[in-house]
Order: sequence, then structure tokens, then C-alpha cells
Amino acid sequence: MKRLLLVTMMALTATVAAGEENKDMLNRVEFQVQADRDADNDLGRATLVVDKENSDPARLADDVNQTMAWALQQAKAQKAVRVQSGGYRTYPVYEQQRVIRWRAEQELVLESRDVQALNQLAGRLQDRLQVRAMSFTVSEERQREVESALIGTALDDFRTRADAISRRLGAHGYDIVHLQVQNTAAQPPPPILVSRAMAVPAENPIASEPGSSRITIAVRAVIRLRY
Repeated sequence: MKRLLLVTMMALTATVAAGEENKDMLNRVEFQVQADRDADNDLGRATLVVDKENSDPARLADDVNQTMAWALQQAKAQKAVRVQSGGYRTYPVYEQQRVIRWRAEQELVLESRDVQALNQLAGRLQDRLQVRAMSFTVSEERQREVESALIGTALDDFRTRADAISRRLGAHGYDIVHLQVQNTAAQPPPPILVSRAMAVPAENPIASEPGSSRITIAVRAVIRLRY
């Protein structure tokens, strides 16, 4: 008898709890607001490549190494530009199913917040390298600065939206059940790709426009209306 009474009480408790949960879910509203802004791109990146061919693999490797050493020396002299050598790749060139020569390439990556210095260095290195691509984006420091301002704007928009929903639905107020602040990566313009045919004459600075990127902060919220 006691066991039956205990089971009955547990069932009643579960029923009441389920009813309260369903009632609570009925008073919940989920929505999203976002704030965005265009930020000037202040970080430039240029990818250059040493591209050589030779029938002798040893001479080819030596030629690539000497060219890259020259490029690194030139690049390191420009203090405003960070420099990093990229991957090295060698592959055969076939003709009538025979290897007639070898081709090798190695990338050099330049990065700087001084766009003018980057353009001048890339132009100077074109004496012996080729510019493969250039791109511009927002630096981490600037992105954090813009995001901090956007978070305040997005949260103000959340409060305005939540107050409006509460009033329109005849509630006396609301409680925040869940609040999530999300940032999206800056969306920069596509990189400028440069082919062999488009190579710029050596020593000429590359003409480029950094442009801007869109930074967005989104606030996803669930509120419970109070009646």
C-alpha cells in the first residue's frame, strides 16, 4: 500500500512538473539581433613565388635557394614588413611521357600594416620573383576594437527588442533564459591574383587598394515573459 502511495505521489509530482515546464515553455520567446560595421583593412599580405625550371635537379635547387636567399635579405631589411618563407615544391615536366626537365617553386609571404611599405617591397622583389596574390584584411587589434563597440550596440538592440516584445504581448516584463554573443569573421574582399602574364615590371610598386571588411556581432536570446 505504501509502495502504491509512493508511486502515485511520484506520478503526480512528475505531472505537475511537466505542466509547469510546458507552461514555462509557452512563455518563452527566441530571437536574434545583430550589429555590423565596415572596418578599414589595415593588414596586407603578399605571396610571391620563386618559379624556376632546369634539366638538372641539383642546379635547379641551387638556383631556387640562391634566389630565395636574396629575397629574404631584401625583405628583412624592410623592418615594417614581416616575412616568412613558404613551402618548397619540385615536380617533373613531361613531354611524350618522358621527363625532359624539372620545375621548382617556393613561396615567400610578406605581411604588414604599412601598405605602402608592403607594395614597395613586393615591387622590388619582382626583379627575381613573381607576385602570386595580394590580400587585405582587418588586423586582430582593430577587429577586437570594433567588436567591443558592436557588442554594446547589439546588446542595446537586444534590450529594445525584448522590451517591445514584452509590451506587445501584454507581459509585465521578462527574464533572460539564454543569451549568446557571437562574432563573425571579418569578410575581406577576395585576394588579388596575379598570373605570369600579369606580372608587373620590376622595381615598380604594386598599386593596391586595401578596402574594408564587414564585422558583425550577433546576439541570440531566449527570454521568458512574466505575466
